[in-house]
Parts: sequence; C-alpha cells; structure tokens
Amino acid sequence: DNNYYLKYSPHNPYRGASPYIVESSSLYNYYNFTYKSGTLLQSEWWDASTTPFIVISNNLVIPLGLSLDVGPNVTIYMHQGARIIVAGHLVTHGTIEAPILVTSYASLENKSATTGDWGCILFLGESSSTPVVLDFTFSFTNYTSFYTPLTPEMAHSRNASLLLHTIVEYAGSGGLSTVLVWQYAGVVSDHLSVRYTTRRCYEGDTSIIQIYNSNFHRCGTVNTQAVYYMYHHYGIDAVMYNTIIPDTYEGFVHDFGYYSWYDNPTMFLINNTFLRTNVRVSYKGMMFTQVIANNRFIESRVSTSIYAHPDTMSYYVNNHHREGDYSQTDFSEHAIIIGGFDYALNNVFCNNSATARTNFFYCHCNTFSGNQFLMNVGRLVTPPYFYPATRVLAFAALRVTPPPSINFNYFDNPELPYEIQNEAGYTTASLPVNASFNYFGTNNFSRISSRVNDFSLDPTRGVIAYTPFLSSWDNYTFIDPLANQYSGDY
Repeated sequence: DNNYYLKYSPHNPYRGASPYIVESSSLYNYYNFTYKSGTLLQSEWWDASTTPFIVISNNLVIPLGLSLDVGPNVTIYMHQGARIIVAGHLVTHGTIEAPILVTSYASLENKSATTGDWGCILFLGESSSTPVVLDFTFSFTNYTSFYTPLTPEMAHSRNASLLLHTIVEYAGSGGLSTVLVWQYAGVVSDHLSVRYTTRRCYEGDTSIIQIYNSNFHRCGTVNTQAVYYMYHHYGIDAVMYNTIIPDTYEGFVHDFGYYSWYDNPTMFLINNTFLRTNVRVSYKGMMFTQVIANNRFIESRVSTSIYAHPDTMSYYVNNHHREGDYSQTDFSEHAIIIGGFDYALNNVFCNNSATARTNFFYCHCNTFSGNQFLMNVGRLVTPPYFYPATRVLAFAALRVTPPPSINFNYFDNPELPYEIQNEAGYTTASLPVNASFNYFGTNNFSRISSRVNDFSLDPTRGVIAYTPFLSSWDNYTFIDPLANQYSGDY
C-alpha cells in the first residue's frame, strides 16, 4: 500500500525478536538513519530525538581521551564483521523503559538475524590509568552485600565505561566474544542482556569487570562459557552480582589468576542464578579475598568446580545446589568440588543425581558447618570402595593447618552407601577429622557408624571423629538464596 512503518516487538529474550523490524528498505531515508565508522574525532552523544537509528558500517573506534554517550531508546545496527573498539569510554544511558539495543544490520535488509552477524564490543585500557569503578561491600557477619549503582556521571568521573540497560545480540563473528574487556580496562555492566552469540557473552582479561543485574543466555555452541575471566591481578577486582545465566555449558569460568601479595584483589560471586549450567573457578598465585555466596545452581548438568587458593581469605556461603543431574561429560569425575575455602557454611545440596560420576561431592575446606545434604543419588561401584555424599581430605596435603572441622551439618542420603569418607591415608601421626555434632537423619549409632567410611571400616583410611552426633536438626538459620531471585529484564 506504499505506506512504510516500523513494527515494534518487546525485548523478550525467549521470542528472539529485535525491538525494531524494518518492513521496507525505503525507510532508510525516511527515518534518517545515521551511518558511523572509523575513528571518532571528538566525543559524541547519540540521542534518540536526533539519531534514533545508528548504522555502523565498519569498525568504530573511540580513541583514548574521548567518550561516546548513547541515550535511552537508541538502536545501533552493526554491519557484518563490524566492531566497536573502545580505548576511551563508552557510556550507555539506557533505562528499564527505554533500553539501548545493539543488534545485527541484517534486520534492516529484511533478512533473519543470526549469531555471529557482527564482531564485538572491545574495551581496551592502559596500566597507568586503572579506573576506580564501584564500591561493593559484603558483610562477613550476616553474608549480605550492598553496592552503590554507578551512574553515567560517576562513570565519567571515575575513568570507567558503563553498559546500563543495554541489550547486545547476534554478535561473535570470527569466534569473538560479544563483550571483551582487556588490559586494565574498567567496565561496569548493570542490567546488561547478551544473547544469541557464537562464543562467550562476556570475557575479561587483566581488567576490572563488574556485572550487576544482568542476563546472559543462548550463547555459543558446545563447550562455551557465558562469562569467562582470566589473569585477574594487581589489585583489580571482579564482581558478578544478581545475574542469571541459563542453558550454557559453563556459566562462569575464572582461570589462571596470578596475584600480588600486596594489592589484595577481591572476587565476589554473589546472588546469581545458574540454570542448567555451572561455575568453574581455578586459582594460582598469592593472597586475595574470594566470596561465593547466595547463589543458585539449578538443574546443573556439568561439574561445578570451585577452588580457593590456600593463602586466600575465602568463603563459600548460603549457596543452593538443586536438581542437578551432572550428566554431561567434562573434566571431572566429581559432580561438585569445593576446595581450599576457609569457610563453607550453610549451603544446601538436595535432590541431585551423580549417577554418571565417580563421586557426588568432593570437599576440602577448613570449616564446614551448617550445610545440608539431602536426598542426593550417587554412583554405586564395586565394594568396598563405595562413594559417599561427602569426601573430605585432611589438609596436610593442601595447607599446613590442622584437619578440617565438619560440624553442625545435616546428612541424609539413603541411596548413597556413605555420608562421609576420609580420602587421607592412615598414619599413626595423622590427626582425625573433626566431624562431631552432625545430624545423620537417625539416632541409631550402628546405622550412623556404617555410613562413615574411615579407619574403622577401611584400615587404609584416616580417622573421622563423628561422635557425639546430633539427635535432631534444628534447621540452623541461613539466608534463602531462592527468595526474590532475579529473572532478567529483557
């Protein structure tokens, strides 16, 4: 009918629709699309009232010393292979009602947008100007956290970039991650949604990454991580808070950390939801602080493997692992590994199946208290080496400290042959593992003793001191991480 119009569809990640779909290429001139590429010569502001639709036809570079601010409700269309390269600052001013969309140019050509249509958003920094980004605090008394949201004005004053209420989709050409934060860059992402990528949604390397209230989904192909971080060092902090990651091979991976004794960097992984995915954290190096608390691991398929370095101050607190089947093949014989933490407190592990694994849970932590292991199912192998709900390692092999304390936990896994098993070999000089004051779902001493696999059942194993035991479970108070869980905005 020769009338051209824009069709609007909501930002719904499960419908796969971009918010603006052009019905005719004749709209290019009618709606005044603005074309951008090359290197900015001055700082710019893109506003929906004057430049609502930006087309980036080739790489766009924001050089050191300049900034690009993008206003609410702006849509940016990326040509095939195009990248946004940020050496200066990129600050998006999206809102919950008017988010910013960065999407594929294919939707302007009446084509179906697909993963890998364009490149990435790449942030680059310099070691001489590591930004001060955001104040994040965690209470080691009641295990709650608080942060001050970064505003665009604060981002400029703190030498940082900010992705605020921004949707990024269909990126990853050439095997690139969608958002890349490299070499001392400082980026805060608050209400960021990344989806439909060919590789990782978010990747950091030797940089500050702080992610809040975000969601990453439908990312990559087989064996891809949603958020991947490596070389976290020299006082640089990493935070992921209140973020949801569903249906990804690995949800959050931290590899190869090298740390300074003096700068004491910190990593917080707080109040996130990992749905049918996992977390893998491995550390090398020196002293820093690590807190993993109030997270939800629901229907996991891949092993969750989280290590803290022996010289860290580390907490694994109030996390829930539920309904995991751990059926996918990966690097580990164990379903869940929690290693090297000073404190593993008030975590819940229930209704998980590890029938495809050698072992359900492998733990070596100094203090292990207030945890609940309920109705988990593990693999049954040839006697006498059945595998239990929990395997514990006397710490001499890992830390020069006394054996761990395993107290005030609830173990009730009737389909597993053992509840606790000592992996340390017996010697006359070895100290027993302190596992007193736990509840085993019964008051029957014979039943309890048959479910603790130590020297008394296998003379090659170290001793577990499990008496006295609790006669009931009082459901020790802990924060329920399933309450008010974040489900994403878009």
